[in-house]
Amino acid sequence: NAHAVSRALSTDVIARLNVNSHQPWEGPVAWYEAHVHSEQGWNMTGGTFPGAPVILHGHNDRLGWAHTVNAPDLVDAYDLELNPANANEYRFEGDWRALEETTARIEIDTGFFTLAIHKPVYKSVHGPVMKSDTGAHAVRWAGMGRAVRAAEQWFRMNKARDLGEWKRAMSVQAIPMFNTVYADREHVFYVYNALVPQRTEGYDYTALLPGDRADAIWREYLPFAALPQVEDPPQGFVQSCNATPFAATAGDGNPDPSRWSPTAGIEHHQTNRSLRSLALFGGVDPISRQHFLATKWDQTYAKDAAIFREAIDPVLATFAPQTDDERAALKLLREWDQVASATSVGATLALLTWRPIAGPGAGAGPKETSDPRAAFASAVQLLMKHFGKVDVPLGALQRLHRGDVDLSLGGAPDVLNGLYTHWRGNRLVGFQGDSYVLVVEFVKDGVTSESIHQYGASCRPNSPHFADQAKLYARHELKPSLRTIAEIRAHLEREYHPGE
Repeated sequence: NAHAVSRALSTDVIARLNVNSHQPWEGPVAWYEAHVHSEQGWNMTGGTFPGAPVILHGHNDRLGWAHTVNAPDLVDAYDLELNPANANEYRFEGDWRALEETTARIEIDTGFFTLAIHKPVYKSVHGPVMKSDTGAHAVRWAGMGRAVRAAEQWFRMNKARDLGEWKRAMSVQAIPMFNTVYADREHVFYVYNALVPQRTEGYDYTALLPGDRADAIWREYLPFAALPQVEDPPQGFVQSCNATPFAATAGDGNPDPSRWSPTAGIEHHQTNRSLRSLALFGGVDPISRQHFLATKWDQTYAKDAAIFREAIDPVLATFAPQTDDERAALKLLREWDQVASATSVGATLALLTWRPIAGPGAGAGPKETSDPRAAFASAVQLLMKHFGKVDVPLGALQRLHRGDVDLSLGGAPDVLNGLYTHWRGNRLVGFQGDSYVLVVEFVKDGVTSESIHQYGASCRPNSPHFADQAKLYARHELKPSLRTIAEIRAHLEREYHPGE
């Protein structure tokens, strides 16, 4: 999630930014919190991934931004016709053209020694080519040859001093995707950041494209200024929750979808989180700090959310209970208030019913059934087996595990307090969702912020910081960011220079 509220919309005249993407809780793209300071204008607090040389989203002394994932059509595949007389030639614009051939060194670790083999690799005018028994296919993707500049772009964003400088950094266009929400004391801004190919109309870019046509190959991208974006809308806020960019704010100020070609593959769908953001910010004027924080931790499903369409409404309309347990469970589901709180018993039944239907959409494994009635009956059986009753609070089933720490959790897939779980024994254990949360306030004399991590600042089990933030996280509490040398030294555990 990403939200920015202008100071004109705030009760205390303070602009605010919520930095809150839903990443895996472990692995190479789990958020790591850091503060980087130099004597040359670099003073950035935020989230990064281990190994990244910059802060990826957060705030400096004047401004901040948050990324969320978007899904434009950034990849095309082409069917190549190979020359029957020469398998290293392909037809292009009526002629046979030679594939570019190089040799790749591939090292195979056998466990006892490393074996190096060499394989030919091919390239056409479209991009890399893969040969197989079914033919030859080329792939072209947005950002080919630009990846090396992504770190430069993020660095320029880190050091930007105002919206103009930040937009110029974004105009490098080396980051091929990510919705981005920006805020400073004077402005709120949203952009559907993407390297959108400028494609020729008339082709189905969701299917395999003809490899012999030059006009099927895109060579330019939409410039940054031509992307869907919203700056200082009348409603005073922007939001991005993995949904359409054409509803980044409420009311006037949204981009007109007719301005962009369908070949771009720009999303038009809504998520529950986007619907809730629009409802919670669009209908309240002005917005207090308490309301801003409550929105961040909101656990409510809108009535038209997928969980109701796919699971709850069909069960309530058609399920015929056969046992006392099913009758009791159906009553609880009917009385559910749409909130996935840790204390809710209706949420437990709702989520257990939805998981096997939505599959990956609910953070679960593959879809197990398309029958909501069968899913609900299985949910009742599961609760009776593991708990001996159907009125089980969600937090009793849904847990945060980290070493010896075992905590109750509310939240759910596609609510603003996002949580995705998998089975570990007879409990659902969190593995993704709200992870690094940073709330930034652009006050009169500068910038302040508070944050929380679902675990702590270390992946080492013997570290005191392995899970020292988990209890705060489970209670939806934030800790202050330490930005000045005086603040840091007042709370310092250890000071050192690398290598010493």
